[in-house]
Amino acid sequence: MLLRQSMVIAALALSAMPAAARDVDVPTACVLQDQRIQSVTPYETPVRVGRIAYQHVGGATVTVHAEPGLTPQWLRVVLGHRMRQCGLSPKEVRVQVAPGPTGYAVNFIGKDVRMGPSILAQARALK
Repeated sequence: MLLRQSMVIAALALSAMPAAARDVDVPTACVLQDQRIQSVTPYETPVRVGRIAYQHVGGATVTVHAEPGLTPQWLRVVLGHRMRQCGLSPKEVRVQVAPGPTGYAVNFIGKDVRMGPSILAQARALK
């Protein structure tokens, strides 16, 4: 009986995790309002617990089109300004910009595990 109850509790806890992750609101659409998006992929963060290492979704990598005169540094400044306009603190979501072959890879990384799936879901909704 105890084993059965613990299995039910574990199943409920696992099913409630994605719902809790969706409750965290990150206005990714507001930040990327003027950018042409090529693709959206999960940003995976490595986690070590003792000797065990695993990956979890820490946010999203959004590839945006390169435009004439747009540099990674300038894109980072523009996105940082938009984050403040949209009510996001750099302490909540970190943004990294790296050049790619056809555009720029913009990583939106949440401050904790709960924010990652929400950031990814909102970024995928933009595509």
